[in-house]
Amino acid sequence: MTERDPQYPDRKRESKPTRQPAGKPPLSRSLGGFFGELWKAVTHDPSAGNASSPRRDERATDASPTAPPEPRVQMVDQRVEEKTVDTPLGPVTLRRTTIDEVEFHQEPPGKT
Repeated sequence: MTERDPQYPDRKRESKPTRQPAGKPPLSRSLGGFFGELWKAVTHDPSAGNASSPRRDERATDASPTAPPEPRVQMVDQRVEEKTVDTPLGPVTLRRTTIDEVEFHQEPPGKT
């Protein structure tokens, strides 16, 4: 089907179909599904073993009372080594950061 282009009345243009062919989802739905899958991958707990595991923020408030306490971590030392090197593309800064930490694990009651 052809119709007149309102901007150029002496030219004819083909009209575009207004609906997607049957069975093919629109672009917006495809993009939504794509980003939904990415979101699930980021928030999924792989140790749970199924796709219906709660998100990270929900797991944090639903901690079981029998879970071992998180170890207390104390930073003992932090060293930063930095060096600037000339390369064919210009100067580059190389930086190495070393952090020394100590983890304190609480012993279960009754054990010495």
